[in-house]
Amino acid sequence: MTAVVLFLVVFFGVPLVCWLAVQAARDMDARGQPGWLFDVLILCAFPIGLVTWLAARSRRPQPDG
Repeated sequence: MTAVVLFLVVFFGVPLVCWLAVQAARDMDARGQPGWLFDVLILCAFPIGLVTWLAARSRRPQPDG
């Protein structure tokens, strides 16, 4: 049972976190904020980084003047 859970976490969890980090970096770059910072936050501190990104994302982007 433990091997199955470990396999599922590695096979699905790791790519999902990496995909979320890339999406967060692209999103924050488009909003004019440092995308690499949110990328590092999501990769190193997953739940906290995800909540931080969602909180920063809730603000509307600035129009391109």
